[in-house]
Formats: sequence, structure tokens, C-alpha cells
Amino acid sequence: MSAQPIYTHRQITYRLRPGSRDKATKLFQQAGACRKVWNETLAKNQEQMELHRENPEEFEKPSTSFMSMGVGFTKLRKELDWLQDYSASITRYTLKYQADA
Repeated sequence: MSAQPIYTHRQITYRLRPGSRDKATKLFQQAGACRKVWNETLAKNQEQMELHRENPEEFEKPSTSFMSMGVGFTKLRKELDWLQDYSASITRYTLKYQADA
């Protein structure tokens, strides 16, 4: 008797079709803002992890929880003025995906 899978995974793909060039540009820019936040946060976490590996007594292991990365997100939005032009909730949710990863 073979074991049956407990979970079924399915994939849903969406295609965004904005009604105007302005909306398409805004969506493209929002995606770019999300990529920037993802890459900046990932680089910071990797840097802190490397410091921790080299000297664990001096540097603590970086927290990758959504809440702790949210503090860094707030600082990043203050550093990069252009990031404030985009939805904070959409851009911040990128960190949720990173925390889950």
C-alpha cells in the first residue's frame, strides 16, 4: 500500500494588464522598489552573518524575523527618499517573503 500525500500544492500565475502606460510604469517602479528592499535587506543580513561567523563573541546572529527586519525597513525608507514615493505596505511585505525564505 503506497502512502498518499498529505498536502497538494498548486500554482497560480497572474498576469497584470494595466489599462494605461502610466499604470504600467507605476507597477514596474513598485516592483523595482520591492527588489531594492529585498536586495538591501539580504545583503545586510549576509554581512551580519559573516561578521557573526568570524567573531561570534562580539557579533550576535542576525534576526531574520519579519518584525526585526521591519525596523531596518523604516531606516532604509528614511535613507532613500525615493522609496517613500511607493506604497510602504506593498514594499514592506517583501520582507515577509524574505523572513519566510
